[in-house]
Amino acid sequence: MEYKSQAPGFKFDQVKEKERSKYSGLTSNKVLAQNTLITILAKVFPLVVGIFALPYLISELGEEKFGMLAIIWLIISYFSMFDLGIGRAVVKEVSDLIGANEYEEIPVAAWTGIISIFLMGILGGLILYVTGELILNRAFDTTNQVAVDALLYTSFAVPFIVATTGFRAVLMAEQNFFAISVIQSINSILNYLLPLLLLYFFGFEFIEIVIALLILKIVAFFAFAVSGLISEPSLRSGTHFNKVYLSKMFHFGKWVTISNVVGPLISQLDRYFIAAVISVSAVTFYTTPLEVLTKLMMVPMAFITVLFPAFSTLASKSHERREKLYLESSKGVMLLLFPTILIISTFADYGLKVWVGAEFVEKSTFVAQIFCVVFFLRGIAYIPATYLPGLNRPDLPAKFHLFEIIVFVTGLYFAARTGDINIVAFVSLGITALDTLLLLFAAFNLLEQKSEMLKKIVWPMIFGALILLSLPFLELVMFYMTSAIALTIYLITYHKYLFKITGKLKKALLDS
Repeated sequence: MEYKSQAPGFKFDQVKEKERSKYSGLTSNKVLAQNTLITILAKVFPLVVGIFALPYLISELGEEKFGMLAIIWLIISYFSMFDLGIGRAVVKEVSDLIGANEYEEIPVAAWTGIISIFLMGILGGLILYVTGELILNRAFDTTNQVAVDALLYTSFAVPFIVATTGFRAVLMAEQNFFAISVIQSINSILNYLLPLLLLYFFGFEFIEIVIALLILKIVAFFAFAVSGLISEPSLRSGTHFNKVYLSKMFHFGKWVTISNVVGPLISQLDRYFIAAVISVSAVTFYTTPLEVLTKLMMVPMAFITVLFPAFSTLASKSHERREKLYLESSKGVMLLLFPTILIISTFADYGLKVWVGAEFVEKSTFVAQIFCVVFFLRGIAYIPATYLPGLNRPDLPAKFHLFEIIVFVTGLYFAARTGDINIVAFVSLGITALDTLLLLFAAFNLLEQKSEMLKKIVWPMIFGALILLSLPFLELVMFYMTSAIALTIYLITYHKYLFKITGKLKKALLDS
């Protein structure tokens, strides 16, 4: 690192050996396995609570007020990205410093990011305050005064909501996912339960419920702040701000922001084209199968949340450990996803019939099976999409997305004009395959262990994708035979690996 600062009040020689020891072992298999499990559980519990709580919340609030609450949630989720990728950059910078053993720089980099994010949160709050009514009117076609007032109150909480990413980034860099998971789980669960409790026991009005939820977000900010200050004592030495770190973070963050904006847009564009060109009802038949498959992405999402700081920490170290972690995590995600997705694809028609009715069997089964291939590839692609920024190449996924959105829009235009949602699904599969191949190729070029990547990831992925893609086109007998044979080959080939990985996860769970 060219720049060296001396953070006032916190010198390297003041860091006791005991305090420095906490930075060791952050990328060990045990720590990463524990944190991945903790992250998955932290996502599952709120999901279960939400499944049971949402019907009651809709019933108590009524469809119109719940719709307004959903709009508030949506706007909060969009404005939470107002950190412009700096939160991710803080994770990267602090992880780099840990990997380079430059611990005295951590408070300087961390505070630079935290202060910058808070200032951007203030800007985001001002923008929402000024444009809130216009957003409701133009984007959501409503001028309801209660919703307008709720959005104005939300603008005051936006700086805290955005600034949460700064302290959370420090915790992520130090692999303190237990604190992150506890705070996020409680926050997510109360997001559903608090309105119900306030309605049932106190008879609160809608606007009072919104204010209570915003207070909850502010409390979550302070919980992350306290946890960050406890986890990294050097932050308590005083605040620091450095233009060199700010410049580096903005350079990194701009590419992350492009990926954060364009990536989700690519995953949603097909539905917009179907609604605009085919029909709104067609969106229902297209989207319904995605609801189950989307939940499967919790597994790779948990992996990449933990892996990004680990890849960043290892970026300055020997390539062997870093590449082994990349290869094993990619293989692990692929092997966890394949049997589940294969079973979903095999019984897609039966599942749709039981879940949403016979009409969906005819109109959605093929779409469901095509999207089984999409989500299989997408889950694998998450790993190289995290590996590249970890090696300080966030520009590559962003550039790929900018190229892909042009190709995707062109393909969707012609596919939607056919009026067939199955063809639209094929276009979505095509763009997912393109994205996955580009990311894998970019990661392949940065690896020393190229033959290992081909053997452990690329060829098994291609084989698995071809099996999944063939299922919708096979006759009934061949369909079930192919599925059974593929599952048998999978179990024979990987049973030892599965027992080994299961044992490690079980041990990690017990130790945690």
